Amino acid sequence: MPKQEPKQYAYPARAARTATAAQAKRAVVKKVTVCGRVLSREERHGQALLVVADETGTVTCIAPPETPAQVNDIVECTGLVQAHRVQAEALRVLVPNRRAPTDASQWEQLVRAPEARAVLQKRAAVLAAIRAFFAKRGFTECDTPALVAAPGMEPYLTPFETTLIDVRGKKSPGYLVTSPEYSLKKLLTAGFERIYDVARVYRNGEEWGKTHNPEFLMLEWYRAYASYREIMDDVEELLRYVAKDVVGELVLPFQGATIDLTGVERMSVSEAFRQYAGMDPEALRDRDALFAAVRAKGYRPDEKERYEDLFFRVFLNEVEPCLGRRRPTIVYDYPAPLSALAKLKEGDPAFAERFEVYVGGLELSNGYTELNDPVEQRVRLVEERVLRKKLKKTQLPIDEDLLAALEVGMPPSGGTALGVDRLVMLMTDAADIDQVRFLPASTLFRGSGKN
Repeated sequence: MPKQEPKQYAYPARAARTATAAQAKRAVVKKVTVCGRVLSREERHGQALLVVADETGTVTCIAPPETPAQVNDIVECTGLVQAHRVQAEALRVLVPNRRAPTDASQWEQLVRAPEARAVLQKRAAVLAAIRAFFAKRGFTECDTPALVAAPGMEPYLTPFETTLIDVRGKKSPGYLVTSPEYSLKKLLTAGFERIYDVARVYRNGEEWGKTHNPEFLMLEWYRAYASYREIMDDVEELLRYVAKDVVGELVLPFQGATIDLTGVERMSVSEAFRQYAGMDPEALRDRDALFAAVRAKGYRPDEKERYEDLFFRVFLNEVEPCLGRRRPTIVYDYPAPLSALAKLKEGDPAFAERFEVYVGGLELSNGYTELNDPVEQRVRLVEERVLRKKLKKTQLPIDEDLLAALEVGMPPSGGTALGVDRLVMLMTDAADIDQVRFLPASTLFRGSGKN
């Protein structure tokens, strides 16, 4: 049998690291073994200077010029630390780089971008702070299903569809959740009074932009015997808690602005339309009055345009850009047609007990005093199903299990959903949601979605 030539690199199964890069730089005349990726190699005075990076930082290793290590190789270097550098007595390549660097994938960019990895580490700190916040307040974390039989009826959302196949080959339609809301409401009915979920949620058919990803992390929480007023207070307290814990400050730099979390502005939707759009809020009370007001402002809506579309013509162009610019703004009491899952205001059913939170141009949170009347909830779900049909959206099943839970009796409750990725953007001064997500969709599905 012919003798086989040994491989140049054997991909050893073990490394003998005794210090991180940060620890090695602090060592004084001490032998260490460091491991990491070679970021750069420079030949100087008959020596090879290798900048080696690990999760803690970088350290320079000085080796003989014949050392085989090249840029992007993962190496192990043993030697004495002198003047914050490792004088290599032994250096071996643990894993060779066999690929030319590209900009195609986020993970390839992270190889050479410790500052980008630091943002993602801060994401982990935000999640830890969220869980600590709710633990201190007696909430139970609920790990609700991502795969469900009925995903919700929101007319403008498109769920990801799949097929569930059992061992006998029987097929059932399934969906990835667009929100954990229905599951959490069933748990409220079951007797859990303070609950939250940090859930992966999925929305198809949407533009991938700087604040949108088809898969994202949503924090949802509910409190029995509370209203949207108490949930607004929760949001304020959560923002301050996370900022203090993760950043150490309540005044944050964000995209060239300064966001002060010490004070939160609250205004009704009616007040916002009066202040920022110069519109009489009485026009929000019915579709025809709103149509006339929108026309008077110079827009050209279609005669059959729905209330929702008329509202958002003005809101998105004239109101939303003014919200949360220097401090968080909570906008509350939304028109009833925009609030299918919220209770209507007592004494003024043209508006619902719904709020949204805006910070630094980010729409961060959306909450309600939850509708718990099963008859009214069915009526609204049917109306949304009819609207989906008009919009030529996929027809979805009504969650009869949710309605059954409401019939058993869900206590009066308040709740909200908050975008975790956007919260991380705020805490890290990130301009794009891709910066705060591990392996975002835009790098996994190349040529789709995001430009």
